[in-house]
Amino acid sequence: MENRMFELYKKRIIEEHPKTCGNGIRFNVVQYLCYFPNLDPVEMAASLMLDGYQILYDDSSISKEENKRNRHIVEQFVKNFDADKQNKKDTEFKSENSSGTGDGIVNVQEMARLWISLLQKEDPTLKWKL
Repeated sequence: MENRMFELYKKRIIEEHPKTCGNGIRFNVVQYLCYFPNLDPVEMAASLMLDGYQILYDDSSISKEENKRNRHIVEQFVKNFDADKQNKKDTEFKSENSSGTGDGIVNVQEMARLWISLLQKEDPTLKWKL
């Protein structure tokens, strides 16, 4: 449910962004729209940045230092998200390539044995060998 709500509000911000500021999305707008559904504005701003939108930290109701701090927090979130995404991609590659041959080279015999063993677990009457 929360993911659906997140995507709904993200779509709303994207659709309304040209009306609020032609060359970017103001972080204070993101904060305001995320407040009522209790969504994380930092995560929302980071998600928008990853989609190619520019986030503006020009809220005149707070100090320049506070605007810089907000920018830093969002940029750290994006940086950590990118690092987590890369780690996940590396882990998926390693699990797909369990033969240990490395560099994307898959041992075909090992994969065939794995598939045969999985099929034989489903149907023990199968008598395939390699």
